[in-house]
Amino acid sequence: MLAFLLAATVSLAPQVVVVDARHEDEGSQVALATLEGQVNVKTARLFVVYRDEDAPWVPVLEKRLGCRFEPMSLNQALEHFRTDVKGQVWYNPDPLFRFQVNLATTIAGLEHAIATPRDLGLKTLVDLHDNWLPKDDLTVSAIENWLPKTNLSAVAYLDDGLPFFRDLIAQKEWFVFDLDPLNNEFEKGQLAKVLARYPPLTPVFGWGSAKYADPQKGQNDVAVEDALVDRLSRRDQFLVPADFADNVSFFSRLPAPKRLEQAKTGRKVPTARAYVTLIVSDGDNLQYDLNHMRATWSDPARPKIPLGWTVSPQWANLAPAVLDQYYQEAKERGGWDELVAGPSGFGYVNPGSMTADALGAFCKKTADASRKADLTSVVTLDQRGRRIEDVRRWVAAYGKAGVKALWLADMPPHEGEAGGTTYLGEAVRLGKDAATAARAVNGRAKDHRFTFVYVFAWELSAPMLADFVAGLDKDIAIVSPSEMAGLMRAKS
Repeated sequence: MLAFLLAATVSLAPQVVVVDARHEDEGSQVALATLEGQVNVKTARLFVVYRDEDAPWVPVLEKRLGCRFEPMSLNQALEHFRTDVKGQVWYNPDPLFRFQVNLATTIAGLEHAIATPRDLGLKTLVDLHDNWLPKDDLTVSAIENWLPKTNLSAVAYLDDGLPFFRDLIAQKEWFVFDLDPLNNEFEKGQLAKVLARYPPLTPVFGWGSAKYADPQKGQNDVAVEDALVDRLSRRDQFLVPADFADNVSFFSRLPAPKRLEQAKTGRKVPTARAYVTLIVSDGDNLQYDLNHMRATWSDPARPKIPLGWTVSPQWANLAPAVLDQYYQEAKERGGWDELVAGPSGFGYVNPGSMTADALGAFCKKTADASRKADLTSVVTLDQRGRRIEDVRRWVAAYGKAGVKALWLADMPPHEGEAGGTTYLGEAVRLGKDAATAARAVNGRAKDHRFTFVYVFAWELSAPMLADFVAGLDKDIAIVSPSEMAGLMRAKS
């Protein structure tokens, strides 16, 4: 239970309930997630610890809200919030029919109900548990009968084996599906039909499942990712990675700060022979921002050096309190950390694959959200083999929208300016082997004044950063992304 996590603070706000669901089965977690989405429609009242990564948020949120969270069991929470839902959507618990969970989640959102694989003693609004339709037939039925009733401002793409993120799907009344974007021709066709129901610039929240990769064809999870992002990009739509994002419905209902503003060190940029900026990857994923990032970010052993962290600009509209929490903590740490927009701004997309009009509109959304979030630059991803003329075309589109600096990740180390935007491509990837990365920067500094190092988020650690710093030549200075952009603009 979470009793050991609860701070002894005076309760000044309406009751907030916390449920430790780490040892509950998948079906119970689905029920809790869809319940959470309904309960948090107006105010943040229910927080669920689905995994270990959620637990450290409890004392942080108690301090932020000035109230003590009340721990409850699953059954206690179901009884406590019984009047917040109209009933249950009962789906088949047989593992062979687990694909029903996405339709059940969709219907639960529309009917203000709980999706559950077992009878909870609530009024059954829709009964799927005796429905033996195969996935193909159920998918066709869901698209024809349920998708048109949903909130068409966004759609969700979620592995049917995951209970996470279903709270926001239910709260927003989005349609959610799980289809193969890579190999199965029927499912690829159904995916095309789903996406065709939504206009350009529609965000697709979630992630494509690695289960669709065929190892016999040499495919892995990256092949699924690339197939999905390429398909969305060519449709002028974009992905917002969020498959393991927990409690977003709760965070979305926290009181919003009047203004989002990042802390600064106030230091004078050091004079050096060469400069390097470090930016941590994967922050475009909402689940990384809420979960894995917290562990490294909060490590007191992390050296005090300028460090850029990618985050999703979606937070500016979805849950600005998340960004504000990071900004407060960065200020307490001295302002060494700077948040930048993750790939490729307002969402994960290959900008070079979008039509000109959609690209311009996407870049404007990116610039508007970045200004609101006080993010001064953007990391982008695109197809690595893109010609430099095409790269400069989409860089200029960001510049026209008002984005002042771009960091081109996983691309050749292009450097320059287009349309008023300064850009610099990734030259070095920093992972566990920090010494090798430091030597690469030292070698590059002989001929290049500016180096962008992309830090692999899943291997980031305080010792790794310390080893990298120790391996740098003394006349190379580490600067923040905004400092690097300023230096590059001054040079040009």
